[in-house]
Amino acid sequence: MLFRPFAFPSRLLLAALVALISCTQPGTSSSPGSSPLPLTFNADWEFVRDVDTAVGPTFFARNDPSKPWETVALPHTPRLEPVVTAGRQWQGTCFYRRFFRISPADTARRVAIRFEGAMHEADVYLNGRRLQRHQGGYLPFTVDLTPYLQVNADNCLLVKLNNQDNPAIPPGKPLKDLDFNYYGGLYRPVQLLIQDRLRITDAVESGG
Repeated sequence: MLFRPFAFPSRLLLAALVALISCTQPGTSSSPGSSPLPLTFNADWEFVRDVDTAVGPTFFARNDPSKPWETVALPHTPRLEPVVTAGRQWQGTCFYRRFFRISPADTARRVAIRFEGAMHEADVYLNGRRLQRHQGGYLPFTVDLTPYLQVNADNCLLVKLNNQDNPAIPPGKPLKDLDFNYYGGLYRPVQLLIQDRLRITDAVESGG
């Protein structure tokens, strides 16, 4: 007996493709009342390195003549390094910050920031308050911003990063003993998450 392959109606196929595309637009909802997809958060960051590493009020002030903040887009690394390093790779502490505002309508929802990769010890601050420390540069992590957001005012998100040798953080060996570089910075994309409080949680985030 011969079986004819199932002929998927062309109109249904077209409708399915349109629905799929509409659900994958950044920052839009797939249906009324559903959680929007992550907003890309890669533009308008500011970066500085080789400054005083003690975090104080000036780090959260827009007009800070004491630090040469450079406008950058993510992904970003503190210094471009050659594939084969003749000299010493840069290691130290650097800072990234971004000013942003939240709509009053989003105060009843959950607002979080997701880092796809930050090398390799990260301290995350919001409006002067340290929220979380993350160790390890190869896995994503999420920080809940909701309780500390300012409405109708600028919020300042600050990330302090250190990529110096640390035996407690993989790969665990001093850089001079490795046959590869591990660079530094926010070297993968960042997303702003605006979600319903009732949601399917992220497996990596829930696992701690």
